[in-house]
Amino acid sequence: MRWPEVAIWGVLASLAGCVDPDLSGLERRLAAQASSTGSSQSVPSYVPVYPRFAYHHGDKRSPFLAKARDPQADIMDSQSERAEQQRSRVSLAAFKLEDLALVGTLAVGERYSALIRDPRGRVHLVQPGAYLGDSASEVVAIDATRMTIAEKRPDGQGGWARHISRLSLDDDTGNGTSE
Repeated sequence: MRWPEVAIWGVLASLAGCVDPDLSGLERRLAAQASSTGSSQSVPSYVPVYPRFAYHHGDKRSPFLAKARDPQADIMDSQSERAEQQRSRVSLAAFKLEDLALVGTLAVGERYSALIRDPRGRVHLVQPGAYLGDSASEVVAIDATRMTIAEKRPDGQGGWARHISRLSLDDDTGNGTSE
């Protein structure tokens, strides 16, 4: 016999026992057991008594609820966030614009960010509105292959002139072009 035939015969044999169940023997056995104890249910003779537990922490915060925001902590968070933004801006402002290189861009939807390498080899994430270079240069636009920077330069007459520079990914020197 092969495997499928053995399985079929096994299933048929097990079902044959279910065709005519003999429940009279089971009923006699249950009746005998009930008559020997006197009733069909047994009641324990001793029920233990447990001491009451006093819970004294009902006025405390539930561990299953979120903690309430502390206004003082919110102020500290915003101050530390501003300090971190200032630190980031100062770290790239310490270098000359010519020493910074665009090494990549990132896009989240339609919004681009730039990856800038400083002379020490560290890479910084920069978004439009960030300042870089020692001449208070501001990032005004970022696209897939370049970053546009507006520099403030002295105009020679006691004022300032806006100068547009671009850092490009395809530039071999990494220093970009200026207009």
